[in-house]
Amino acid sequence: MSRNYLLVANPFSKSGRNAGRIAEARRLMEQHGLRHTFLPTLPNGASAGEVAEKLKSGQFAAAVAMGGDGTFHDVAKGVVESGTGLPMGLIPAGTGNNQARSFHLPITEEDALDRAVRVIGDGATAPLDGGRIRIFGPLDTLLAEDWFFDSFGVGLSASVLRMRNQDRAMVEHVPLLGDIYRDELVYFGAALRSFMATWVEERFFDAVVTVDGKEVFLEDLSDLIINNTRYYARIWVPDPSGLPDDGLMELLAMRGRDEWLASVVTNLEEMPREPLEDLPLPRSVIYRGQRFSVELRDRPGGTTIESQLDGEEWLNISRLEVDVRRHALELIVPRAALT
Repeated sequence: MSRNYLLVANPFSKSGRNAGRIAEARRLMEQHGLRHTFLPTLPNGASAGEVAEKLKSGQFAAAVAMGGDGTFHDVAKGVVESGTGLPMGLIPAGTGNNQARSFHLPITEEDALDRAVRVIGDGATAPLDGGRIRIFGPLDTLLAEDWFFDSFGVGLSASVLRMRNQDRAMVEHVPLLGDIYRDELVYFGAALRSFMATWVEERFFDAVVTVDGKEVFLEDLSDLIINNTRYYARIWVPDPSGLPDDGLMELLAMRGRDEWLASVVTNLEEMPREPLEDLPLPRSVIYRGQRFSVELRDRPGGTTIESQLDGEEWLNISRLEVDVRRHALELIVPRAALT
């Protein structure tokens, strides 16, 4: 088998600042004997199809995504749709990096790039589940379908991402401000704006949810998330017992500001559990399953609700189905993550 790797990254992200980091990653790959071909990301999700076609050629041993959750999504989708069964490597370079955090890949360390490249060269792999999502319109018309490997969400989480993208576009070319207000600051600034907006205008919706054939009606939701990996929004672990390779995903239903805040505070990775267990905090409902069907009912009078898919803005939707595909992908991970 060829030992050529397909490296996929966006040299224009972070206003072009990522180009230097990509060059350094390529130098390190060559230094560690990892021959590779570079593929710049394509707009509008077209990278997935390009990755699939290149992998089908038989010239590559693996695909490597260098970026954040959006790049991971496109490359992972391409790997799965190639049908080759090839593994996927990851060099974290984004803001969220939920997949990297879930599998203990280096992110913030000074030698993070070198360590990530060494992990790829070592070649140890772990399985990762995937979600196949379908969106339906009137008369059960199939409007769209896609994969996700991190999370899908409607409500507050989607609103945060929309505001984040608006803020990012606004400050990107502003001298000084674009250098200061970026990455984590943009994300948390958008989260604060979206959260504060709920004090001015309540944004609740209802949902009929079916999990593995069992139906439940959920009222007054501010957020509904179907999560695959351990982490969500960088430091939040919605369900500490959830695993990314057990053939199940977790649906988290949150009702209002108090429950949203309590869910975040009580499930931060760094937060000690014992002092919080006896506090009278509202608890979000978590459903775990292999197949989900969701019918959303906006109030008052709305017909669709904005959504996010793997950390990127997606469609306005009203009805969806998700099937969990166990071990859809083999991810190259540190050997420490296998224990």
